[in-house]
Amino acid sequence: MGLVLNFIFMFAVPVLTAEYQNTQIFRSWQDPLMWVFFAYPFILGIVAAYLWDIVEGKLKGKGNQKALDFAKLYFVIATIPGMFITYTSFQVSLLMVIAWTITG
Repeated sequence: MGLVLNFIFMFAVPVLTAEYQNTQIFRSWQDPLMWVFFAYPFILGIVAAYLWDIVEGKLKGKGNQKALDFAKLYFVIATIPGMFITYTSFQVSLLMVIAWTITG
């Protein structure tokens, strides 16, 4: 779904294509800090599983409703701050950050 939305954004807002081609916004692959880039999904998975153990009993509804409520909670506590940090630390437009937030 995110891939489809990305293509829609690219055609609807062509300026985003130019931003994707700007290589100056990203760190070099030789930068040791890039190891964090690869470790991040594993760390995030462990933290999300731990958080799920804590909040699962407090969420109301059946399995799917609990998962949706957890996803909304996760979006608020992880995605929004993450996109704020992205906007403040990378040389990208607010439009690009909004597109990334929507498309995942």
